[in-house]
Amino acid sequence: MPLITINQMQKYYGDNHVLKGVDLDIDMGEVISIIGRSGSGKSTLLRCINGLEGYQEGSIKLGGMTITNRDSQAREISRSIGMVFQNFNLFPHMTALENVMLAPRRVLKKSQAECRELAQRMLEKVGARRPSGLLPGQPLRRPTAARGHCPGAGHVAESFTL
Repeated sequence: MPLITINQMQKYYGDNHVLKGVDLDIDMGEVISIIGRSGSGKSTLLRCINGLEGYQEGSIKLGGMTITNRDSQAREISRSIGMVFQNFNLFPHMTALENVMLAPRRVLKKSQAECRELAQRMLEKVGARRPSGLLPGQPLRRPTAARGHCPGAGHVAESFTL
Protein backbone atom coordinates (compact mmCIF):
# COMPACT_ATOMS: atom_id res chain seq x y z
CA MET A 1 0.00 0.00 0.00
CA PRO A 2 1.42 3.42 -0.93
CA LEU A 3 2.30 5.88 1.82
CA ILE A 4 0.72 8.72 -0.18
CA THR A 5 -1.95 8.38 -2.87
CA ILE A 6 -3.34 11.38 -4.74
CA ASN A 7 -6.33 10.95 -7.06
CA GLN A 8 -7.53 13.58 -9.54
CA MET A 9 -6.40 16.57 -7.44
CA GLN A 10 -7.66 19.90 -8.78
CA LYS A 11 -6.46 23.23 -7.41
CA TYR A 12 -7.45 26.71 -8.54
CA TYR A 13 -6.33 30.18 -7.57
CA GLY A 14 -9.32 32.14 -8.83
CA ASP A 15 -9.49 31.41 -12.57
CA ASN A 16 -5.94 29.99 -12.63
CA HIS A 17 -6.18 26.16 -12.79
CA VAL A 18 -2.87 25.17 -11.15
CA LEU A 19 -3.25 21.43 -10.48
CA LYS A 20 -5.15 19.62 -13.21
CA GLY A 21 -6.13 16.09 -12.26
CA VAL A 22 -2.91 15.08 -10.47
CA ASP A 23 -2.58 11.33 -9.78
CA LEU A 24 0.37 10.08 -7.74
CA ASP A 25 1.39 7.10 -5.59
CA ILE A 26 4.44 7.29 -3.34
CA ASP A 27 5.65 4.23 -1.46
CA MET A 28 7.39 4.30 1.93
CA GLY A 29 11.09 5.04 1.40
CA GLU A 30 10.60 6.02 -2.23
CA VAL A 31 12.32 9.18 -3.44
CA ILE A 32 10.58 11.07 -6.24
CA SER A 33 11.14 14.31 -8.12
CA ILE A 34 8.40 16.66 -9.19
CA ILE A 35 9.75 18.63 -12.11
CA GLY A 36 8.26 21.60 -13.91
CA ARG A 37 8.76 25.21 -14.84
CA SER A 38 8.36 28.04 -12.36
CA GLY A 39 4.71 28.54 -11.48
CA SER A 40 3.62 25.10 -12.69
CA GLY A 41 2.28 23.99 -9.28
CA LYS A 42 5.13 21.95 -7.76
CA SER A 43 5.16 23.80 -4.45
CA THR A 44 1.37 24.02 -4.45
CA LEU A 45 1.15 20.23 -4.73
CA LEU A 46 3.56 19.81 -1.81
CA ARG A 47 1.61 22.31 0.27
CA CYS A 48 -1.64 20.44 -0.45
CA ILE A 49 -0.07 17.12 0.58
CA ASN A 50 1.26 18.74 3.76
CA GLY A 51 -2.12 20.26 4.60
CA LEU A 52 -0.86 23.84 4.33
CA GLU A 53 -3.31 24.55 1.48
CA GLY A 54 -6.68 23.20 0.47
CA TYR A 55 -7.71 22.01 -2.97
CA GLN A 56 -11.04 22.02 -4.79
CA GLU A 57 -11.40 18.43 -6.05
CA GLY A 58 -9.77 15.04 -5.71
CA SER A 59 -8.48 13.10 -2.74
CA ILE A 60 -5.36 12.39 -0.72
CA LYS A 61 -4.72 9.18 1.18
CA LEU A 62 -1.92 9.00 3.72
CA GLY A 63 -1.11 5.48 4.85
CA GLY A 64 -4.40 4.28 3.36
CA MET A 65 -6.48 6.83 5.31
CA THR A 66 -8.45 9.29 3.19
CA ILE A 67 -7.75 12.83 4.32
CA THR A 68 -10.69 15.17 3.91
CA ASN A 69 -9.71 18.57 2.58
CA ARG A 70 -8.82 20.98 5.43
CA ASP A 71 -10.36 18.97 8.26
CA SER A 72 -8.96 18.25 11.71
CA GLN A 73 -7.69 14.90 10.44
CA ALA A 74 -5.64 16.68 7.77
CA ARG A 75 -4.18 19.04 10.36
CA GLU A 76 -3.22 16.10 12.58
CA ILE A 77 -1.54 14.23 9.70
CA SER A 78 0.31 17.36 8.58
CA ARG A 79 1.98 17.46 12.01
CA SER A 80 3.89 14.29 11.03
CA ILE A 81 5.09 15.64 7.67
CA GLY A 82 8.00 18.06 7.68
CA MET A 83 8.53 20.48 4.84
CA VAL A 84 11.80 21.97 3.68
CA PHE A 85 11.10 25.38 2.17
CA GLN A 86 13.01 26.71 -0.84
CA ASN A 87 13.67 30.06 0.85
CA PHE A 88 14.80 28.41 4.14
CA ASN A 89 12.29 30.09 6.51
CA LEU A 90 14.80 29.99 9.35
CA PHE A 91 14.43 32.40 12.25
CA PRO A 92 17.58 34.57 12.11
CA HIS A 93 17.52 35.35 15.85
CA MET A 94 17.73 31.64 16.69
CA THR A 95 20.62 29.19 16.45
CA ALA A 96 20.53 26.31 13.97
CA LEU A 97 19.81 23.94 16.86
CA GLU A 98 16.90 26.09 18.09
CA ASN A 99 15.45 26.31 14.57
CA VAL A 100 15.52 22.53 14.19
CA MET A 101 14.03 22.00 17.67
CA LEU A 102 11.13 24.39 17.10
CA ALA A 103 8.54 22.20 15.32
CA PRO A 104 8.95 19.08 17.47
CA ARG A 105 8.74 21.27 20.59
CA ARG A 106 5.81 23.50 19.61
CA VAL A 107 3.79 21.26 17.28
CA LEU A 108 4.45 17.77 18.63
CA LYS A 109 4.83 18.93 22.27
CA LYS A 110 7.99 16.87 22.79
CA SER A 111 10.24 17.56 25.78
CA GLN A 112 13.14 20.00 25.52
CA ALA A 113 15.65 17.16 26.03
CA GLU A 114 14.01 14.95 23.41
CA CYS A 115 13.93 17.83 20.90
CA ARG A 116 17.58 18.70 21.54
CA GLU A 117 18.69 15.08 21.00
CA LEU A 118 16.58 14.76 17.84
CA ALA A 119 17.78 18.11 16.46
CA GLN A 120 21.44 17.28 17.09
CA ARG A 121 21.00 13.92 15.35
CA MET A 122 19.30 15.54 12.33
CA LEU A 123 21.93 18.29 12.07
CA GLU A 124 24.69 15.67 12.09
CA LYS A 125 22.77 13.65 9.47
CA VAL A 126 22.84 16.56 7.02
CA GLY A 127 26.46 17.48 7.74
CA ALA A 128 25.94 20.55 9.93
CA ARG A 129 28.85 19.83 12.24
CA ARG A 130 28.55 23.01 14.32
CA PRO A 131 24.88 23.24 15.34
CA SER A 132 25.51 25.91 17.98
CA GLY A 133 24.67 28.81 15.69
CA LEU A 134 24.10 30.11 12.21
CA LEU A 135 27.74 31.01 11.78
CA PRO A 136 29.03 33.03 8.83
CA GLY A 137 29.62 30.67 5.94
CA GLN A 138 27.51 27.85 7.38
CA PRO A 139 25.18 26.74 4.59
CA LEU A 140 21.61 27.64 5.55
CA ARG A 141 20.31 24.65 3.60
CA ARG A 142 21.71 22.17 6.11
CA PRO A 143 19.76 23.33 9.19
CA THR A 144 16.71 23.73 6.95
CA ALA A 145 17.05 20.15 5.71
CA ALA A 146 17.58 18.92 9.28
CA ARG A 147 14.44 20.72 10.42
CA GLY A 148 12.44 19.09 7.63
CA HIS A 149 13.45 15.63 8.82
CA CYS A 150 12.37 16.16 12.45
CA PRO A 151 8.57 16.04 12.59
CA GLY A 152 7.84 12.38 11.88
CA ALA A 153 6.91 9.91 9.20
CA GLY A 154 8.10 11.70 6.11
CA HIS A 155 9.05 15.00 4.60
CA VAL A 156 8.57 16.94 1.42
CA ALA A 157 10.94 19.51 0.01
CA GLU A 158 10.64 22.40 -2.36
CA SER A 159 13.34 22.49 -5.01
CA PHE A 160 16.84 22.99 -3.62
CA THR A 161 20.29 21.40 -3.53
CA LEU A 162 22.61 20.78 -0.59
